[in-house]
Amino acid sequence: MPAHSNSDRLVKLRHQNKLFKTLHVIVIVLSLFFAHNVFSQAGYFLSCDSLKKLLDTETKEDTTRADRLLSLSACYVYDKPDSGIYYAAKALQLSEKLGYKHCEGKANAHLGEAYWVLGDYAMSMQYYLRALNVFQQMKSTIDLSSIKYFIADIYTEMNDYKQALQYYFEARKIDEENPEELKLMLPD
Repeated sequence: MPAHSNSDRLVKLRHQNKLFKTLHVIVIVLSLFFAHNVFSQAGYFLSCDSLKKLLDTETKEDTTRADRLLSLSACYVYDKPDSGIYYAAKALQLSEKLGYKHCEGKANAHLGEAYWVLGDYAMSMQYYLRALNVFQQMKSTIDLSSIKYFIADIYTEMNDYKQALQYYFEARKIDEENPEELKLMLPD
């Protein structure tokens, strides 16, 4: 009987993992879509090539440059993760120098994502935990939730389902306790 119970739990965990991964992808896509719409409407959306040219010509080290480096890292995270790492590291370095916490957290998250794409889960986890620390200091619940989902995904990839579930449930709890922030990311 206990073997049947464990088998049922495993099936349930796998199903929950698929659901969480689907939610994770939806959140990322909606975040990118939302950011694209906001930046497009404000005239800030630039192609990767345009961002590179601006970074080459504008040398002022300010939050705008940090944001542009971060955006450029996002261009490459999945297709050219090494380039994504390069630009995210530059964004991280500048944001730390400026004390620009939001960009610091996002840059750590981009580094975590790029290393996850490369399959280097140890490095990925280091950067996600750094991002988690920054977002905890900022009390940014929506970012905390997102990072906890990413960390759970890493544990899932490493077949550590107990740890994965802990982070999935923590992220879900944050989402449930802050429904207004989650609504900002999800359409009606």
